Amino acid sequence: MDAVTDVDAQLATPDLSATERASLKRQKIRLEKHLKRARDTHANLVATTGPMVPHSEYVFVSSFPARVSAVSAKVGDPVADPFLTLAIGKLAVSVKIRADQVDLVRTDMTVKISAESLGEEATGTVSTIGDLVTDPKGEQPPYHPMVVSVAGKLDSSWSDLDVRVSVVAAETTTKVLVVPLSAVSAAADGRTTVSVVSANGSATRVEVRVGVSGDGYVEVEPISGALSENDQVVVGKA
Repeated sequence: MDAVTDVDAQLATPDLSATERASLKRQKIRLEKHLKRARDTHANLVATTGPMVPHSEYVFVSSFPARVSAVSAKVGDPVADPFLTLAIGKLAVSVKIRADQVDLVRTDMTVKISAESLGEEATGTVSTIGDLVTDPKGEQPPYHPMVVSVAGKLDSSWSDLDVRVSVVAAETTTKVLVVPLSAVSAAADGRTTVSVVSANGSATRVEVRVGVSGDGYVEVEPISGALSENDQVVVGKA
């Protein structure tokens, strides 16, 4: 390339004779042909003798980001299929919803995702809610698989973490009285009661009307009897 540049510089000289100018133009044409031949030879050399990777050591992915999510063997172990598993696309959150909770959730609901080990939070929406899944061995309770689409992107530090997913299925407009769920008892006639502990240690049953529940607590409104904030109540044991 420098030789061609030198010829161009000489051709720019104003006091060249016609013979000299013609000679320089022929020289430039020859140099450009040599340059093209050299470039073609170099490209062919790179294509045939450049870095090579065996077919078994690379894979094409449809999109990014992509990460290695699982490796089934260590050095020295027999290779079993699948040896390597890739996760493609942005991170999502999978949730197992209990059968008694699934009616409280619907697609497109907003959820809050908390990674307590990272001290970070994110938001998302319910993307899909699957059919009831049962464990043939009976080791796991039945559940509905739910997928949460995350707003924005989660970085790789969230990968494979256990996170807390909070869904607001209902909420009160004002402050309400709540008790632990295990403090509420249901009678055969359908009445619900809470046992309130008095100062002398005795317990009195108070009939209540239950409302919204969440995080292990349930809203209660006394129907008969007294029940106030800071009262002690009897809770059941699992």
